[in-house]
Amino acid sequence: VELHRRSEVLRQRTRTLYLLDRVLTIAATSSSPRALVDHLLALLGDDMQALRCSIFLRRPEDGRLYLAAARGLPPEVTLGYTIELGKGIAGRVAATREPLLVVDVAEASSHPLLQDEYMTSGSFISFPLVHHNNLVGVVNLTNRVQRGLFVEDDVERVRLLGLVVSLVASEAGLPEKLARNLRE
Repeated sequence: VELHRRSEVLRQRTRTLYLLDRVLTIAATSSSPRALVDHLLALLGDDMQALRCSIFLRRPEDGRLYLAAARGLPPEVTLGYTIELGKGIAGRVAATREPLLVVDVAEASSHPLLQDEYMTSGSFISFPLVHHNNLVGVVNLTNRVQRGLFVEDDVERVRLLGLVVSLVASEAGLPEKLARNLRE
């Protein structure tokens, strides 16, 4: 049992290293902000086996968060959708800059994120993206494949990937460029 557990941990870490390589390669070769943020979201979602995921970035002009990329969200939630800091799950995570892991369905049922028909599990991670002490945005992951649950080890993997995503997004100017593209 212990050997199997360690083998699984090693497999996950190898996968994370592969994804870090992919993120850096995509950042170095992508010239389109839209393509870059979509690739970043796909890598995070695929690695964490999340059918529903989103990246909110901080709007430069007013500090609100806007939906920059998403997969599996309700059709009425479109790119550019904004939320205030401190409001909702992503807004609170952005305001506190502390990740939120909800593992238990019973605990999760009190969260507003779970009040729609597209939620298939009560487990989710909302993680702040911070670079040089500046809030870049928030990543949200839920609806794990086969109704799986997110656990503490997953938060550590998202933390590592989130650091790289924060760096790439900041260096590429994604918050500013995508916000400008959405206004146009």
